Amino acid sequence: MSGDPSASDAVHAMSPERQRLLRRLTPTLLVVGAIVLVVFESTVTLFLGVVLLLAAVACGVVMIAEPGFLAGDDDETE
Repeated sequence: MSGDPSASDAVHAMSPERQRLLRRLTPTLLVVGAIVLVVFESTVTLFLGVVLLLAAVACGVVMIAEPGFLAGDDDETE
């Protein structure tokens, strides 16, 4: 394992396909989860709505915590 930071970034970088998938999946989970949570009143659908909303939050965290996204913050600090 070398000390080159670009080598570790290449290992942890998210592929463009996965980024596109997450960018489509996150709002879809959010909208479907909100609809299921609000429209239906069964216990199962309330649980499913909460699970979908939590999945949307998890996908959003993965998108934000991706090393390529966080690397942009280093350039702004002076």
